[in-house]
Amino acid sequence: MKQRILFQLLCASAVVCVLSCRSVESISGYYRYDTECVTVNPDGTHIVKTRGTGLDLRQATENALVNAVNDVLFKGIRNGNSDCNQSPLISDPNARETYKGYFREFYGENGDYRQFITLTGDKLPRKKLKNKGKTAFEFLAAIDVERLRNHLQNDHIIR
Repeated sequence: MKQRILFQLLCASAVVCVLSCRSVESISGYYRYDTECVTVNPDGTHIVKTRGTGLDLRQATENALVNAVNDVLFKGIRNGNSDCNQSPLISDPNARETYKGYFREFYGENGDYRQFITLTGDKLPRKKLKNKGKTAFEFLAAIDVERLRNHLQNDHIIR
């Protein structure tokens, strides 16, 4: 009888340990979403869905714009509408480190990246996702990829 009670106690403690030690899945506010293509305008401007997190709307908006330009530069856009799948503009995997000063200035306050991306429509977020103090917002933005490519060529970042 003692062995049976001891066995049940061990099983119960094992179940409690497994349930309390499992990893918690990240949701919404902490998840890094990739930029998605919505469409390509006739003028070549890409309309993308981008997301950013922050403590307020202003911070999340800036984060979303930087994420979208960063994805176009270093990752390419592969999600969403297949009509506008594109490779990254910068193919050199070390470019971020090689041109660290350039990109610090490019993404800095009032940086050049702002010339190539604008929020579309009513400029308000499409979705708001909350998670423990952080808020993720989803926006539609227009990126002028050709002007961005020419800018990087003129600055000798790409060929």
